Amino acid sequence: MNDIGYAWIQTELRAPDFLGAQRARLAASSRIERLPDGTLLVPHKLAPEPTLLHHALFALKHEGVRLDLLAAALRRLPPDELAAWVRATPNSVYGRKLGCLWERWHHQRLPGLPDVGVASSYAPLFDPELYFVGPAQRDARWRIEFNGLGDLDFCPVVRKTPALKALVQKDILGQAKAFADEVGPALLERAMTWAYLSETEGSFAIEGEAPSHDKATLFAGLLRRAHEQRALTEELLVELQNAAISNPLDKAVQFRTEQNRLQRDVPGAAGVSYVPPEPALAVALMQGLMRLANQRPAALDALVHAAVVSFAFVFIHPFMDGNGRLSRFLIHHCLGQTGLLPPQFLLPISVAMKKHENEYLQALTAFSKPARQLCQVMWVGDEHYSYDWTEGADLCFRYMDLSEPAVFTLGMAEASLSTHMRQEVEFLALFDRVKRHIDARHDLRGSDLATLIVTVFQNGGALSINRRKRYADRVQPHVLDAIEQAVGRSMRTKTKSTEIRQSGRAGWSCTEKSTSRPRSAPTWRRTAGCMPRGRRLARASVHVAAQALEHPFPQGLSELVGPRVLSAAGCGVHGGLHHDDLAGRLHVDGLTMDALQRESPRFVGQQPGLVAVAHERCRHPRLEGGGLALRVGRIQQEFARDDGLVVAPSVVGQQPSKAGVVAQRGIEAACHAF
Repeated sequence: MNDIGYAWIQTELRAPDFLGAQRARLAASSRIERLPDGTLLVPHKLAPEPTLLHHALFALKHEGVRLDLLAAALRRLPPDELAAWVRATPNSVYGRKLGCLWERWHHQRLPGLPDVGVASSYAPLFDPELYFVGPAQRDARWRIEFNGLGDLDFCPVVRKTPALKALVQKDILGQAKAFADEVGPALLERAMTWAYLSETEGSFAIEGEAPSHDKATLFAGLLRRAHEQRALTEELLVELQNAAISNPLDKAVQFRTEQNRLQRDVPGAAGVSYVPPEPALAVALMQGLMRLANQRPAALDALVHAAVVSFAFVFIHPFMDGNGRLSRFLIHHCLGQTGLLPPQFLLPISVAMKKHENEYLQALTAFSKPARQLCQVMWVGDEHYSYDWTEGADLCFRYMDLSEPAVFTLGMAEASLSTHMRQEVEFLALFDRVKRHIDARHDLRGSDLATLIVTVFQNGGALSINRRKRYADRVQPHVLDAIEQAVGRSMRTKTKSTEIRQSGRAGWSCTEKSTSRPRSAPTWRRTAGCMPRGRRLARASVHVAAQALEHPFPQGLSELVGPRVLSAAGCGVHGGLHHDDLAGRLHVDGLTMDALQRESPRFVGQQPGLVAVAHERCRHPRLEGGGLALRVGRIQQEFARDDGLVVAPSVVGQQPSKAGVVAQRGIEAACHAF
């Protein structure tokens, strides 16, 4: 057999394989070499003697600390053999470590060793260069510092693997705080609304469940409690478990008092995929876990701490139901207690976990799969099972190696921030730009506009034929085109657009000179008071009007029409993205209000420079002003009215005369004396 060190001990004791690739074996090499996958290659000349003591000493020296295997070995190791080794080499750091652990686990001194006689300085049990450690507790007899993440009743282990160290150095929580400062409070609040909803959906989706409204509301409310500064206790966890599930029959009153199991879609014992520790052990482990959760060691990274608490909780499974959901909540609870994140800031880690389900499963099964060998399960009929635990099974739960789950959790935290959160903020910015752009040019329901923007965005910048048909009865084709074009343009540019100034007014359009100016610097010019007759002509006239999203309207436009009039009339700046209107004109759709609304003095009388003219379907009224005949172009759209009339109003020009209100067959128009 080529296995040595911990792998030899594991085989000798017939223990489950929790080592994976982290094992040492003899090889034809001249020196000890660590492979990228964690395998340790050892020359034959360095092979230890085939005893538990010598392999344990070798493992401590070359492989670090595995408390589960060391405890199992020291339970079998004759104490006289260890005492003899210590007497022969009292200053050996590895012998001192074994002696210290033996006495702590057996709660007595090694027989025949009243005085160790150590003359060396204190040595840490866990090398801080290789492990995340806790506060040191000194043993003066052995001059060993126990610096694990807990105590010998519960002490999870996290190795500083290259991948984990690289993630810790990125300071993900620091990035999150900088991100919050960058986007500002208003946008951050909207992003957090998305984050809470998405985290709720993601946490349920991981379990293959689409939550009902009640379930989603309960869990979202639970997430909002993550920043409450409360110590983790059994009472609080019971309260949180009750808030995480909706079935009153599954609500706990304490940690479980019966054995539970995880079952696949296979009946009987063959379908059991994981057996958590027995109830009495689970309660004892939870005491240690709650101490660790409430007292994060100063040297332990906050995200690593959150990962340890979360995965240890789900492996202990202290409740009969709701453990998975609650374990993911504990990530947010631990982060919320640190004060390192802005108030109510939430990383949607479950969203990232759902998108990386294979990696999540791997992080879980790295422990749960070998742990399944710790218990023999027998199906005795119906829902009744018998559980027969192997000797030393408790050690695997007390000293679980959570290095891989920590790497996964930090990776998901980074993805949730750098990918999912940033993408959502970028989408919100895009949504705002497109909404302002469309609102300034077209009049449609806010809910329809929001849905259409999201739909086009999710469909890669295109609106399907089915969607067009669905909205055909309330959104005109040219408006659908405008939304599709605006979203597609914003998606292609992937740059922040300058906000459209709401003071942009009628009678102006954005055009571009063919050679004298670059595309990014359009020329603003005054337009004539006429309107093109068809879609083709309008689009030809304003082929660069799309640049309106990127450039503000000139200051002088604010003098033409007051913002209060536009606000009251429901009008906005038009960029020329639908037919029968030039870029920069007022959006005339917003003027199709009923007579009672139009008689408001806010619309007529305060701005004599604005002339509104309504006309019937088959009439083309003309306005004579200043010797120039201006034809009012028809808008090819219909609006259902209470009085059955169909109108197509237009806004033209600027007249310095006094306005008045005239009701004509249910249609109000602003008439002027010329």
